[in-house]
Amino acid sequence: MKGDVMALETLGMAGYGNMGSAILCGLVEAGVIRRSAIHVFDIDNGKRDKAVKAGYTVHSSLAGMAKSADTVILAVKPKDIGTVASELSEINTVGLVISIAAGIPISKI
Repeated sequence: MKGDVMALETLGMAGYGNMGSAILCGLVEAGVIRRSAIHVFDIDNGKRDKAVKAGYTVHSSLAGMAKSADTVILAVKPKDIGTVASELSEINTVGLVISIAAGIPISKI
């Protein structure tokens, strides 16, 4: 861990597009988390392949990813946030959830 940055135990990323991949890259480079502690889910096979090449653990389901992580970042398009949040609400093991979906109020999540 570098500087005064708090380290994360495990982190899940729902969505591995431009924003999701950039956030993970920044967290790894800052020493906040190890690549091996990052779990990724994306519905796009190509994006999942990119996450594997980046050294992250990739899951075939949102539930699998969420159950493997203490903290989950929702980096999906705003139009998809309702579906993702609904699916996550059915998983009792999800801890902290962070959303980067623009224009979506916390009440919807």
